[in-house]
Amino acid sequence: GPHHMTIDSDHPEKMAATCPGILTEVATGPSGTADKKEQQKIVICSASGSKEEAAKGLERALAHVEQNDEMSATAKDDLKAKLSAKIAELRAGK
Repeated sequence: GPHHMTIDSDHPEKMAATCPGILTEVATGPSGTADKKEQQKIVICSASGSKEEAAKGLERALAHVEQNDEMSATAKDDLKAKLSAKIAELRAGK
């Protein structure tokens, strides 16, 4: 079936332009950090404007981060915290 969630770490700008639903972007570390190689960035696009659907997509992304062995524990914790916060925001209807 069609993909309801797209994660495109390489072309976030392109994805933002074509996202039909809610676009969520999370990145590790302080924003505007000079060392882009060290910065892990995840861009998630939901298929519709439904906040619940977007939250579910973020939960899948969170699980995906959890299973990523190439990511440092620090980066994982950072991304998981930020994703969890976004999920809570969506669920709270903000």
